[in-house]
Amino acid sequence: MNRYFRVSAGKNAKYLDFALANNCIGTGWMAEVDLTGKFGDDWRDFNRELIPVLKQTDAIKSSIAAGLACGITWTVAQGLTKGDVVLVPTGVGTYRTAKITVS
Repeated sequence: MNRYFRVSAGKNAKYLDFALANNCIGTGWMAEVDLTGKFGDDWRDFNRELIPVLKQTDAIKSSIAAGLACGITWTVAQGLTKGDVVLVPTGVGTYRTAKITVS
């Protein structure tokens, strides 16, 4: 069974052209943070370690907002698996779709 995820390409699809041209998806949080080795099997461990970092590097004040951003980052980097479908809003009322082809 396919799993479906909605992933934004920035406000008003600001990064959609980049994502399409580079055949990628991502998040905008922690762009300057080395996340090598940070993605384990449990998003809770990732959140526990990275929420304080996110609040410093991205100036997110709310722990809830930081937790949501960390959860989305973990899902995109670790949680998506081969065969999952990503729905990306285009900013004009439609969606682009993509299927994850590598894990």
